[in-house]
Amino acid sequence: MKKKKLETRDLNELKELLLKGQKDLVDLRIQNTTRKLKNPHEINLKRKEIARIITKMNEGHLAKP
Repeated sequence: MKKKKLETRDLNELKELLLKGQKDLVDLRIQNTTRKLKNPHEINLKRKEIARIITKMNEGHLAKP
C-alpha cells in the first residue's frame, strides 16, 4: 500500500490493516517453506508495507498533544 493511501486512514483502520498484513505475512512464509510461493519477493514487500503502517501509527501517536 502506498504512503498516500495510508495518510487518509484513521487509527482503527490502520490497526485492522496491520493485523491483516501480519496474517498475510505468516501465510506467505508458510507458502514459501512449502515451495508454493512463486515470487518470494512478496515477503519483503509485505514486510515493508507493515513497516509503513507501523510508522504511520507512530506518527499519529506523536502528533497528539
